[in-house]
Amino acid sequence: ERPDGGAAAGAEVFAHARGSDAIPDAPVHAGRVADDGTLRVDCVSGKEVALSARHPAYGLCHLSVTLPAAAPVVLRFEEPASITGTVREGGTPPARGKYMVYAVDWRGGNRGAMPSMPQITAVDAEGKFRYRALAPGGYRVGLVSTLGAIRSPGGMVGYVRDAMFATDLP
Repeated sequence: ERPDGGAAAGAEVFAHARGSDAIPDAPVHAGRVADDGTLRVDCVSGKEVALSARHPAYGLCHLSVTLPAAAPVVLRFEEPASITGTVREGGTPPARGKYMVYAVDWRGGNRGAMPSMPQITAVDAEGKFRYRALAPGGYRVGLVSTLGAIRSPGGMVGYVRDAMFATDLP
């Protein structure tokens, strides 16, 4: 459900069964929300299911539900947040392609079926960057040098982790 109560049509929903009898024991793509705001999730079984919904305009939302659910379950997106900023090196924008900006969700709490992945964006010619459709909360924002060596999502996580401890960036 959108922040205004309307249907979040097209949102992707992921489910992860939890508990000793959880099947499957990994997050699965449960489908996309229909135009009327509904999606039947029947791809997991267990005592509890963690749900995550992702929408390009609203980001991620999460919910854990005890099974069987007594009533229809509603995942509600919050009003999306954004982060904007400017990168300067010696008082001027850095050379194009020299740095990327990362944002890591620092909120903790209920992570649902899917973890929040670090987000990476480019710096424009004026040194500006922007993230949109973020779940409200705390984020750590920093710089990394070019991303040419990253070949997988796991590589991105390691790259951001290493960058968080870098001391030679502006």
